[in-house]
Amino acid sequence: NVINSIEAEDEDLNIEQAMNIDIDLEDELYVSQSCYDIELEWKRWMKEPTVSRNVDILKYWQSKQYQYLLIASIAKDHLAIPATSADSERVFSVSGDIITKKQNRLSPSTLRYLLCLRNWGVLSQGDDEDSGDDTDNKS
Repeated sequence: NVINSIEAEDEDLNIEQAMNIDIDLEDELYVSQSCYDIELEWKRWMKEPTVSRNVDILKYWQSKQYQYLLIASIAKDHLAIPATSADSERVFSVSGDIITKKQNRLSPSTLRYLLCLRNWGVLSQGDDEDSGDDTDNKS
């Protein structure tokens, strides 16, 4: 009985060790394979013909997303960044309209709410002028 239980424990231990070794080898495989995949994917993409300036770049990467998984993902991240600062300049301009010499004690959260409401079309210019003093002082 004692010998059988020791053998059963040894067998369980061997199975557990084998599973851990498989997991470790699998992790190493993914790490080395991912580095290798990136390099191969890059080389394949670099061999493709150059895309015309008339091509919609977002549609291009959408069509290549399964062929070049990693590069398409990186391209989407970079293409999501606005090419101009017009949006941020517009926000500063609108916030300058909201914060005036008479109305300069708005809390940052109230200013954020007013900017969002105006941007969404809920507030029109002048609707936020009677919002009054709104400091972050909470009693």
